[in-house]
Amino acid sequence: MSTVEHRGGKVVRKFTHGLGVCFCLAVFDPTLAQTDPSQLSVAQLADAVDEHRNSDPARAVSYANLALEKLELEPNPNLEVRVLNELCWALRLLGQPQDALQVGQRSLQLAIENNDKPGQGRALNNIGIVYWYMGDHETVLDYWLKALKVREEVGDPNGIAGSLNNIGLVYFDMGDNQMALQQFQRALEISTETGNQEYLVGHLDNLGEVRARMGDTDQAYVDHMMALGIAQRIGNRKGEAAIVINLGHLFAQTGDLALAEKYLRDGYDLATEIGVSSKRVEAASKLVSVLLESGRPTEALTIAIPTLDIADSLTEKAQQRDLYQLLSDIYVALGDNQRALDSYKQFSEINVEMLKQQRDDKLTLLQIGFETDANEKQIQLLQQAAAIQELDLARADSARRTMWLGIAFLVALLAVVAVGYRTKMRSNRMIRSQLAELQATRRELQRLAVTDPLTKLFNRRAMQTEIDRLAKETDQGGASFVLAIMDLDKFKAVNDEHGHEVGDHVLIVAAERIQSAVREQDIVARWGGEEFLILIPESDTMHASTIVEAVQQSLASKPMDIRGVTLSISATVGMAAYDHTSTSIRQVIRDADKALYHGKRQGGRCVIVAGLEQAMDHQSIN
Repeated sequence: MSTVEHRGGKVVRKFTHGLGVCFCLAVFDPTLAQTDPSQLSVAQLADAVDEHRNSDPARAVSYANLALEKLELEPNPNLEVRVLNELCWALRLLGQPQDALQVGQRSLQLAIENNDKPGQGRALNNIGIVYWYMGDHETVLDYWLKALKVREEVGDPNGIAGSLNNIGLVYFDMGDNQMALQQFQRALEISTETGNQEYLVGHLDNLGEVRARMGDTDQAYVDHMMALGIAQRIGNRKGEAAIVINLGHLFAQTGDLALAEKYLRDGYDLATEIGVSSKRVEAASKLVSVLLESGRPTEALTIAIPTLDIADSLTEKAQQRDLYQLLSDIYVALGDNQRALDSYKQFSEINVEMLKQQRDDKLTLLQIGFETDANEKQIQLLQQAAAIQELDLARADSARRTMWLGIAFLVALLAVVAVGYRTKMRSNRMIRSQLAELQATRRELQRLAVTDPLTKLFNRRAMQTEIDRLAKETDQGGASFVLAIMDLDKFKAVNDEHGHEVGDHVLIVAAERIQSAVREQDIVARWGGEEFLILIPESDTMHASTIVEAVQQSLASKPMDIRGVTLSISATVGMAAYDHTSTSIRQVIRDADKALYHGKRQGGRCVIVAGLEQAMDHQSIN
């Protein structure tokens, strides 16, 4: 809500969120509770607005109001633009789009009056974001293109990359995949040059999503894995959760439901751990779809019901609607037609409610459009006035510049002759240095694309490439090979009882022990979660069994002592061979998986050879 006060003939808007300014400062910020707010400088208050605009926007609004009061007494246009920009952001998060747009327009006008280009870029970006959340894509694109132009004028590479990324999101949302791809790629190039790791995470993840939609799932996987590696390296847990969920969705797209399930469960656990409820709901909803597609409606139901409660608490209408549609599908699969009908009714009611809200938003946008037209015209007049003023100054200065031009030219000519050689050598050194850095970055990205970031083993994609290569050789007359899928026993209990950090250490130690027990020509990869895959070339299941037995002995050789926790570890293995009689690699992997699950049903800590499950029931290798 907002109230209007008049001071000294100037209209000042004070934005509130149900509480007074001073009371908010005392309650919300313990470090300021003992400090007289009037003693805080405007710069300190601006820092506080910036710090809290995302985590506690109501508190940010309180700081902004106090800063604006002080700025009435001691004007500082640059600081005022900064405060208004952060206030616009906070008001949007509080669900006050009209107030946010008015503050954004006021900030933009003030920035233009004072030729504050960075402030202009930020204001244009913020106004665009408000329109984005209101669903007005055309207006969003207009403001973000303007923001891009301003940021290009001042040479702000991070700002340019951010604008390109945002513009790509608009095109993606509008279904223009090719344009979205171009914007994300341009943003990626700039952030690679600047080394902005946070931005790289977002650009690569967005590239993965648009490529997945375009059907290039292989490259989408590479993009997501690069993003995941960087996010884990810089500790961006929220970005990591989003990427893992996107990977789960990608594998669901390609039909690998088992791997999709693993990634989505990991994404759900991570989102729960860091307290991002919206990502928990997203991961759970996609997991429910995968379970339903896998023919497990009962298990899907146990996840859908509590997830709906979380979505209700977040008032996420779209997520609520989608969950009710999934519930309806689940109940149909379970044969409970009455509950299926009830869930579908809930889906329909929320859908109608969302359509009404979209209509109201459009009416609001029309109203805002009328209110902001005057501001737009004023901004255009200010821009014209600024241009005319610059032209007059240029003319007044022209004669003086002409006089000095000849002198400057002679001095410059002598300087060029004197330092030309040194400048050229310095430029060459800079170019070589930048080229070396770029090549190092490219090598690191290539390494991340094939490496599991936790265990440093091959990842699933790299292993699949090796498997396909060997299969081709076998088809052309080469030797057979064996795939051994190894799953750590009772690993979930380790995570549940001791936490994911201990679980991660178990995976790292297990990877080291497996790698140390295989032959030099054997290849080990993390296949997903607590599963590892050993590729054993030029072998059959009989010879491979001795290698796998050595691996199991290495795993169980001595207990692991991890942060004061002593754990013994074992594994269950399913094996299958690929030879000239095999129908496909996919079938061999399925056979190994089935053998693995058969071993799990026997109690684990054994090796089962595909096709010999019954024969080996009492001859498992322990």
